[in-house]
This record gives sequence, structure tokens and C-alpha cells, in this order.
Amino acid sequence: MTHSTMRQLDAVKDELREELKKLRLADGKDQRSPILKRVAHLVLELRQHFLTPEGEPDWAGTNGTYRLAMRELYSDAAFPPELINSTQSAVRYHLSTIQRETLTEEQLDDAGLQKASLRERGHERDKQRSSLVQAAKKLNVPGTTDTLRGLIAAQVIVDQTTEKSLISLDTVQQNQAIEALDKLAARVAELRELLAGQGAGRA
Repeated sequence: MTHSTMRQLDAVKDELREELKKLRLADGKDQRSPILKRVAHLVLELRQHFLTPEGEPDWAGTNGTYRLAMRELYSDAAFPPELINSTQSAVRYHLSTIQRETLTEEQLDDAGLQKASLRERGHERDKQRSSLVQAAKKLNVPGTTDTLRGLIAAQVIVDQTTEKSLISLDTVQQNQAIEALDKLAARVAELRELLAGQGAGRA
């Protein structure tokens, strides 16, 4: 998305206001889903008009003036206050995918946005939960100690960390991941050395 394609701010607001009105009156998933997607596209277009302190479009939606504009648009559309939070969550779900289809990796990174969408992260969490459930079943063996269960569970969690999930982290999170992995590796080496000193692991 480039500045050359920008419509006037008022034009974007007017269309977004009308779509929010349609969304308020929509009944059922089949009616709401296409409107939610259109609202998400318009929200991203709206954010292009609000800038970060660095002078870049506020793709993450953190600008105070942008947030005020969104509150006013929901109010203009006569959205019941008790429905605004759930509606915004639904919009963010679609917006997350649209951002990753529209913005470059550099724009995502500069905005502090992860490279994986909410949908992709949800699928990844489901896979991890499934693997943990399967691992937990295997650990329910008589005689298995809590210590051994903990170590095997930690192994499963690390095994389920994919390259894609790490690459999708923003720069700050990747640095935090490196720090966590360094600490994990150091602790694993300490524990392994302790066991080796007890004669474990020898053929």
C-alpha cells in the first residue's frame, strides 16, 4: 500500500461509517463476515492517514488521534457500547490477515507487528496444544516422576517451536527468544553435566 493510492480522509471515514452501520444491522455469520472484511480493509486504509512519531503510517493503530476517530465512527454508527469490544476483536482478526497480505515485511517489522496473522498463530497454538495433550497421555505411566515428566514436557514444547513461528516474531521478540534459548541451553548443559557426573549416559 503506497501513499499515491490514498483517498481523502473524509471519504474513507464516510465509507467506514456506512459499513459499520451495515455491520450493526447484519444478522448471522453469512451477513456479517463479508462486511467485517470490508471494515477491516477500510480500517487499514484509515490508518494510512495517521502517522507514528517517525512520520510513518500508523499500521499498528497506536496513534491516539486514530483511536479517537475510531471511537467516533462507532458512535456515529450507533453501535451499542456492549458490542463494540467483540466487534473490534472480530475486525482485528480479519485485519491481521489483510495487513500481512498488503504490507511488506519491513513495514510489518517497523510497526512492531508479527509476520504471522492471528489465524496462523491460532492454528500454531492448536497444534501445540494437541501435541502437549498427546505427550501428557504418554507421561501418565506408573513410576514416572514429576521431574522426568517436567523434562519430557519441556522437550515437547521446544520440539513444537517451528522455524516459521520464530521467523514470524518481530525484532524485539526475536531478541527475547534468543535470550530465552541461551538460558535454556545453559541450564540444559548444567543438568546434563550433573547427570554425567553421576555416571549416567555411559555405554
